[in-house]
Amino acid sequence: MWMLLISTILFHSASTCIAYNDNNIINEPQIYTQIDSIARIPCNQLTNNSLCSLTPQTQLKQCAQDHTSNICHIYCDSHNCRYYKWVITHITININSIVLNCEHNSACYGMEIHLLDSIYSINMNEISILCGDTSCQHLNINLYPMQYRDDGRIFNMYCMNMKSCQFFKINQLTYSDTNTEPETLMNTELSIYCMGYATCDGAEVSYRYNILLNLYMFGPRSWNNKGLIIKVKEYDSINIECGNDNNKYYFMYDKNKVNLPNKAVYDFSFPCQDIIIYSDDKKCEMEYKLTDYYDFVEIIESDIEAHWIDTNLLYTPICIENDNKYDHNIKMEYNVTLNFDYKTCKQYFDPYAVDRNIEGIFSAVLLQFIHKNNNIITDIKGISVSGDYDCDNLMGYHQLMVTFDVKSTEESNDKIEFLLNINSDFYARSILLFDKYFQS
Repeated sequence: MWMLLISTILFHSASTCIAYNDNNIINEPQIYTQIDSIARIPCNQLTNNSLCSLTPQTQLKQCAQDHTSNICHIYCDSHNCRYYKWVITHITININSIVLNCEHNSACYGMEIHLLDSIYSINMNEISILCGDTSCQHLNINLYPMQYRDDGRIFNMYCMNMKSCQFFKINQLTYSDTNTEPETLMNTELSIYCMGYATCDGAEVSYRYNILLNLYMFGPRSWNNKGLIIKVKEYDSINIECGNDNNKYYFMYDKNKVNLPNKAVYDFSFPCQDIIIYSDDKKCEMEYKLTDYYDFVEIIESDIEAHWIDTNLLYTPICIENDNKYDHNIKMEYNVTLNFDYKTCKQYFDPYAVDRNIEGIFSAVLLQFIHKNNNIITDIKGISVSGDYDCDNLMGYHQLMVTFDVKSTEESNDKIEFLLNINSDFYARSILLFDKYFQS
């Protein structure tokens, strides 16, 4: 059983379990308070701003010689850190914490950091990197095994602004790379905060032993970039928080248009969309699944004309194994009576109408059916309606062809067709709602 902790939701899929833990939830104001407590100062505000022209290694040497503080602040701009290769090996016996300030635009772009372990760095237990706009793109961090510490280190990466950390890489060398036994590897807590627009798109985190990853995804995604990739040995070493109260998006659901939302419209705003997690020979991908929080059948049948829908309540993040993401296309014929006027016909059935949303009737019933009756259909990709009706002549019965594009845990169409056919309970429910809605 794979275990993956997502602090916002409880769900079960075929072979993945995500548990809920309210104690782990953190919000953006808390993070900014945490960042401010580091007492960061931009280069241009330093009393001795000549530090900004020194390499990180030179600044670290000065910190090691200065006994006034056990925290070493390393200041970067695009001149002293961009594409800089930094092997941290210098004597740091009196340093407990390193803060790498990369808030200047492109300050640490392409920088390569090798965090080595030695008897001289035995007291260093925390490293924090602060990233501004585009400043940590293509940053490459290599974590090495530890032989001289028993309690590991804390590693924090704050990606605070737009596109701060796109395409960064964090890689843990395994014992096979360094001839070190697994039990002596570092026990590190790695926390990554992705807080701005498209902040961590295209990034990659790779490790196998003794690392706990806390991933806070608070910023909206980009349409064009790939999602973050995580490569691990076990799923139970990952905690993911997807969004918070600052990520709320609302839309108006008008029952007169039955405009059930198209998830593609909101995909870019879902922080965890397209995160891919590899674990040995397995793989799962983060997606957002429609929940049962809203019952659209009840909304359609209610006296209220319009409802505000919170997308955070409408969709929930779920990591789905690739072999549980089978696509199916099912067609069903409906014989219906369309006894309404020409204007209503054009509004709901004309394929060229701007607000044509007759599909929402069938979407609402299918959503209710999915949540109450089975776990075979996992998501609705789309529903389309076509037919032989003529809005100039609506007398008698007309045939509608409804096409359902759905995702399922089943590879074969057999079980899907058993659920969606003209003799099924779903068919009876959908035709009943159709008749009620149009009073046909």
